[in-house]
Amino acid sequence: MSSNSEVGVKPEAFHGDRAKSKDFKTRVRMFLRANSTKYANDGAKIALFLGLCQGDVAGVWASQREDEILSDDDAQEAYNAAIAA
Repeated sequence: MSSNSEVGVKPEAFHGDRAKSKDFKTRVRMFLRANSTKYANDGAKIALFLGLCQGDVAGVWASQREDEILSDDDAQEAYNAAIAA
């Protein structure tokens, strides 16, 4: 039996405040680890990360990176680059 429910609380959206970026990345990593079955492939991880980047700063950045990241042949490298930015 498969379940679509998620474990834990999904991280709040990130709006580009650099003082909050480390906490945001930590929360995303913890959420992905807790939900490793649901977010089993790199594309799902990237989609979650970019979807949580919103607003005039982070949202614009995510929109600019979406095509670049999702079209990369090595999705894991692209995901790591997105998380490290």
